[in-house]
Amino acid sequence: MKHYSTILKEEREKAGPSRRSVAKQAGITEGHLRFIEKGERDTKPATLRKLAQAIGIDERPLMESWLQENMPAMDYSDLAERLPKGIDVEQLEEIYSIQQAKKIYQKIQSLTVNEVKKLPVKDIIQMRTALQNCLGFIGELEVN
Repeated sequence: MKHYSTILKEEREKAGPSRRSVAKQAGITEGHLRFIEKGERDTKPATLRKLAQAIGIDERPLMESWLQENMPAMDYSDLAERLPKGIDVEQLEEIYSIQQAKKIYQKIQSLTVNEVKKLPVKDIIQMRTALQNCLGFIGELEVN
């Protein structure tokens, strides 16, 4: 997968707007955008989203690239050794409702940005809870 900086630059050049106009519309400086496009400066997902909107492109490839860069898969091959005595992976998954989080992930995976914006508050809270549970699960694994 291409780095988000490369995707951003290629898509901006293909779409035609200047770096200056895209930066202004996204609320950042032209210099900041130049550094992002060169891969010399990291950025936040919110900034990538604003840049995608300013260019008029789908944000998904940018977000996927950002996630791959900033949240690489973790290796839990030594998981059993890192868990507290008397707790196994299944118990930990149950404590943090990981199966439910997987179902929620599968449900939202195909949603478009517009569909997400129209979701009821209870669904957003459910997604947030699932994410918090996953982060708690990962935190447990990393601490132990």
